[in-house]
Amino acid sequence: MGGQYSHSSDDDGAFNVGNGDGESANEDHGDEAFGASFNWEADSNVEFQDIAGYEHVKRELFNSVIDPDVNNPDSYERFQIDPVRGILFHGPPGTGKTMFGRALADVLDRPFVELSQADLTSKWINESPQLVQSLFEQAEEFNGVVFVDEAEQLLGKRTGGGNAHNEDMKLTNTFLSQLSREEQDFILILTTNRRDMIDPAILRPGRIDLEIEVGLPSFEARKEIIE
Repeated sequence: MGGQYSHSSDDDGAFNVGNGDGESANEDHGDEAFGASFNWEADSNVEFQDIAGYEHVKRELFNSVIDPDVNNPDSYERFQIDPVRGILFHGPPGTGKTMFGRALADVLDRPFVELSQADLTSKWINESPQLVQSLFEQAEEFNGVVFVDEAEQLLGKRTGGGNAHNEDMKLTNTFLSQLSREEQDFILILTTNRRDMIDPAILRPGRIDLEIEVGLPSFEARKEIIE
């Protein structure tokens, strides 16, 4: 990145990320409009102990992401095993997928940004892919955790009888390009309750390496939540 983006932490722990000029990145729509601003949080404010139940989800995240990243990075490098850098949480709405993303960022001690379709789409032609490009440049600089909620709305299938919008296809292609890097230091988390609607190319190994179903809480977990 070479210092392209400046950042500082305000009182609530959020990174103020911009283009280094003190200007909003979206005030202009010319070729120099990007460094876009995203609300990176230094502290995600959620720990795994805050989440009742779901022990299988916590165990999977520990074994597949936390242990390799925190406890055994040298072993993975020595055996040339790539750590998990793409995660999909799928399951019904309201089951705590966002909390798991925040808790993972907390234990990995990485900056966190939570986004939805509205944060990465624009009415201006070619601007959405530029937003995505800017996002991943920042994510790489910060070694951050990028959390995209309701990913099916952003990364829907590019086929469908010619109905897919050209700009949507460009945006998905930009995601695919960014997730195909040989070296990737950021972590991408997607969530959905409609896995079948996400473009299959996004879900291929090497882009999304870990899929975890976050279903409705068990009876024991519901008791913990109530108590």
